[in-house]
Amino acid sequence: MPARRQYAAAAALVVAAVIGVTALTAPSGNDQAADYCTGLRTYTTALGGFNDPSDTAALDKLIQDASGLAKSSPDSLKADWTLLHGYLEDVRAADGDQAKLQQIGAATGRQASEAGQRIAEHGTRSCGITTA
Repeated sequence: MPARRQYAAAAALVVAAVIGVTALTAPSGNDQAADYCTGLRTYTTALGGFNDPSDTAALDKLIQDASGLAKSSPDSLKADWTLLHGYLEDVRAADGDQAKLQQIGAATGRQASEAGQRIAEHGTRSCGITTA
C-alpha cells in the first residue's frame, strides 16, 4: 500500500474518532438541515466502516463526501468542514513524506481536531447524534 494512502487513511480515521461512531435519529427543522444531517449520517457510517487503508476507492469517497459536507453544512460549520477537507487533501498530497506530514500536523492538526469537535457537538445538538 502506498505510504500516502496510509497517511490519508490515518487522517480519515482521526476525523472519524473526533466525530465518533454514531447512532442518529431523524433531524428536526428545514429540508436543508435534514439533508445535511442525512449526509452527516452517511459520512459517519462510512467512517465507522472504514478499516482498510488500502481501499483507495473508500478513501477517495470519504474525501469527496467531506467536500460535499463542506458545501452543504450550516454556515456555522462551513469553515470547519473546509478545514477538515483541506487537511485530508494535504495529507494525501504529502505522499507519505514524513517531513511534510509533520509540517501539516504542526500547521493544522490542532485546528482540524477542534473543527471535528465542533462538527460533533453540532451533530449531537442538531442531528440527534449520540456518540457510542
